[in-house]
Amino acid sequence: MKINSLTKLLFSIAICWGGYANATLIGDEVGCEITGGGSFSCDNATAVVGEGVDFTIGHTNSGYIDLDLRNETIGLTFTQDGSLGSTIINLTDLDWVGVVEASIISISGINGFTNDDLIIGSDSLIINLIDTDFTAGASALIALSTGSPVPAPTTLALLGLGLAGLGWSRRKKS
Repeated sequence: MKINSLTKLLFSIAICWGGYANATLIGDEVGCEITGGGSFSCDNATAVVGEGVDFTIGHTNSGYIDLDLRNETIGLTFTQDGSLGSTIINLTDLDWVGVVEASIISISGINGFTNDDLIIGSDSLIINLIDTDFTAGASALIALSTGSPVPAPTTLALLGLGLAGLGWSRRKKS
C-alpha cells in the first residue's frame, strides 16, 4: 500500500510541479529567399540560427539589411539609406512549436513597416518590405510568441517515474 501512495504522490508532483521550457529557433536550419520582383537576394540560401547575423540581404556586392534570427526574436538592421519598392523576405523551414503571433516590438528609422507586413505560415515567416523607406542604422525587432509551451525535461522525467511506479505496483499485486 505504501508503494501505491508513493506512486500517486510522484504522479501528482509530475503533473502539478513541472515547468515549461520556451520553444527556440537556436540551432534550426532556416531558408531565406527574396520575392516581389526586386533585385535583392539573400547572401546564403540557408543558415543555422545562432548568435550574430544569419543573413545579409542586398545586391551581390552590397548588403542593405542584416537579418539576425535569435531565440524568440528576429532583428532587422538596415546598413544603408534606401527604399524598397518590391522586396519580400521569405524565411522558410522554421521549426517552431505553435507560433501564434509575430509582432514588431521596436522600430527606429523605418517608414512603411507595420505588423500587417508580417505573415506567419506553419513553418515560415514572410516579411513584406514593399514601399519601405529606411536610413542607415535603422532597425526593427520582431518578437515571436509561441502558443504551445514545450514541457521541461523535469516534467517528463517525473511523469515517467510516476508511470513506471504505477506499473510496478500493479505488477507486484498480480
